[in-house]
Amino acid sequence: MYRIQLDVALDCNSSQVTCNSDAVYNALGASADTEYPLKQGTYRAGARATVTTVYGGTSVTGPVHGSATAVLP
Repeated sequence: MYRIQLDVALDCNSSQVTCNSDAVYNALGASADTEYPLKQGTYRAGARATVTTVYGGTSVTGPVHGSATAVLP
């Protein structure tokens, strides 16, 4: 792959509290993470991948996927 960009976000109580993006070039895989101090609430994460197979080519964006909800009492 020419370029893989990952965008990740974390929501707490239906409000985005943090996000992060990372792009890698000439790789077959990529990763990105985000951190936030834990507090009471309902958490959910989401991620989107944008892949460009060749330089100057058309990019393909994958859907945003949400994780299972986690509740911290």
